[in-house]
Amino acid sequence: MSLPYPRGLRTVRADVSQYSRRAVAALILSPDPLGGALLGAAVELAGFRLDFAQNGESAGDAVRRVKPRLVMLDCRDERLGDERLLGPAMMMGAWVYLFGTRDGLRNLEVVASRHGAEMLVLPDHSDLLPELLRRAHKHRREHFAK
Repeated sequence: MSLPYPRGLRTVRADVSQYSRRAVAALILSPDPLGGALLGAAVELAGFRLDFAQNGESAGDAVRRVKPRLVMLDCRDERLGDERLLGPAMMMGAWVYLFGTRDGLRNLEVVASRHGAEMLVLPDHSDLLPELLRRAHKHRREHFAK
């Protein structure tokens, strides 16, 4: 599968035939379903089999159910505060990544180093979204007015 870029730029390619139920499991735990799904798309493109916690399922139960090799924890998840969430994943030998904005992760540096978790800083451009949408809407109106 190829995803086209704007004219003249390279194309993103992913071999989706490698995806299978036997692929290495990844678990994303995030209070933000859309953000978790977007990150999950990148995780799947990397060849992992993706899963999320089910409604009402605790993070520890999700880890025990999925038995993931990769666990990605959103730094906005309040369950990270007590550190009990990291234990089951680390005992299974999973790679644990805490993800979020630089400000959000700053408070978790001690927790991450104590448990050997990695930190993945994601961009936070949510404040730019309204302006980007206004520009896109204006461009669309101008394009169709011609």
